[in-house]
Amino acid sequence: MSHDKPDLSNKRYFPIPQGISDFSDLQIKDFANGLFNQIMSTYGDKKFTPERIAIIGGSLIAKIQGDENLEAVSRFLIGRFEAGKLKCKPNWCSACKKQMPYLGAEPLAHQVEMSLPGILELMQIVEFKWLWAEPQGERALELGDPGEYFKAIVARKSPLKFQIEPREIKR
Repeated sequence: MSHDKPDLSNKRYFPIPQGISDFSDLQIKDFANGLFNQIMSTYGDKKFTPERIAIIGGSLIAKIQGDENLEAVSRFLIGRFEAGKLKCKPNWCSACKKQMPYLGAEPLAHQVEMSLPGILELMQIVEFKWLWAEPQGERALELGDPGEYFKAIVARKSPLKFQIEPREIKR
């Protein structure tokens, strides 16, 4: 019986020096900058453009795809970011682990948080349909139509926060 070994040819290792816990803050900062430069030179500074994005909140999910729609959402998010109304979720956001959002950055690469009024503004720009995140879940079966549930959230002016995050289409 043979055991298949995983292909490690694409993996790169960036060792952490022994005794790093004894380094000064300046030494750690220098090491971190050097490590970042090493990683960027190895993998390159590839621009991430998702094939679609997902809006998630309150057991609901909406998917937006298509170049024209993604461009419209990107312009909307850039406007909110420049106005100081856009927050990224750095703990969850893989793009933030590489670089925090800055003016002119592509917001579609980041996982951002938005309140209900922002989602309503976005719905005026791009059409999307609400679905249940878990269609066979207890909540979905109990509450019925996700579009009607969203309307109820709007009617009661819920303080619900939504996440907008990039999604790649699995092929």
